[in-house]
Amino acid sequence: MSRFRLNEELLALRTRTPFSALFVTHSVAEAVFLSNRIVVMGAHPGRIAAEVSVDFGVVRTRELRAERGFQEKVNEVTRLLHGVEEHAV
Repeated sequence: MSRFRLNEELLALRTRTPFSALFVTHSVAEAVFLSNRIVVMGAHPGRIAAEVSVDFGVVRTRELRAERGFQEKVNEVTRLLHGVEEHAV
């Protein structure tokens, strides 16, 4: 199964049986697609550098990835990650 398909299966499972989960990924797009809240971590020592709310609703389809708001959220989280990396050097 591809990563996209697995993401969709995880969201379908969450819709059928609501649960909370901590999901760790290095893919910003995956984090935006799956999350209601993203916590950006800094390094040395590991710390919370930023939190981002993701308000796309509970039901998310693959078409969401093509929407402007989705890409804007990916860009926001990416900018935060770059800021964390710059301060870590």
